[in-house]
Amino acid sequence: MTTSMATGTHLFWFSGTGNSLAAARALAAALGETRLLPVTAARRRPPAPAAVVGVVFPVYALGLPQAVERFLETMPLAPDAYLFTVATAARTPGAVHRIADDILRRRGASLAAGWTLRMPGNFAPVNRSFAWGGDSALLERAAARIAGIAAAVRAGQRGLREDSMAPLAWLGQRMRHETQRQLAHTARHFTASRHCTACGLCATVCPVGNITMEEDAPRWGDRCEACSACLQWCPVDAIRMRGLGANRRRYHHPAIRAQDIAEQAGDAGEATPPTAP
Repeated sequence: MTTSMATGTHLFWFSGTGNSLAAARALAAALGETRLLPVTAARRRPPAPAAVVGVVFPVYALGLPQAVERFLETMPLAPDAYLFTVATAARTPGAVHRIADDILRRRGASLAAGWTLRMPGNFAPVNRSFAWGGDSALLERAAARIAGIAAAVRAGQRGLREDSMAPLAWLGQRMRHETQRQLAHTARHFTASRHCTACGLCATVCPVGNITMEEDAPRWGDRCEACSACLQWCPVDAIRMRGLGANRRRYHHPAIRAQDIAEQAGDAGEATPPTAP
């Protein structure tokens, strides 16, 4: 860990369809004087360490997105920094906060607290919302909780981790590596139908630059994060996943634009990560 003095608050975010970005924006506004940074961009150009650091991300199959795990393994850390996580989940969070803490402890740090926000689902194979009142009710409740999370961060609350109860938390930890291996191959299942207009929006919103346009059609590489941004943001619903019906429910956060998600990709895909301090 670095020995330099750190000040200020950094809030990092990773998001495919906008839930985590919307939560990060609202939390940054509630905290005040907070620098908001995409996880992928921060890995390419690490900022100076901050005294308060939060990471907002979606839950993927009871675990963290690989991009977030890699970021936690390398992000700049200051001594005695207050580190917290906020996970957005359609259902159960598994053991995401415990996994984040495990990564930080290997670096000589620890997670102060971790919160989970229930939000609409956006992963095509299981994209359903069961909340009473639908998506709007979920989003309203999530927004109401953010003020409380901001107050807890300002107060320096420690020890809270809103993971699932056993056995789901245990299952999330045990399945972590196998699940990530499977999710890394998600791109193999994406296809573009004849309705594709070659607009290139799928390539624009991919947070790791994994999509290129070739012969007026998208082509997926081997760095997929399984975020579903390409599928959910397609303006003509041309992108699908093999084995799923064409009428699968689509979703992206109503307050987020495709251009906002595109901030993660920046001027390139993910580069070689910096050496961990």
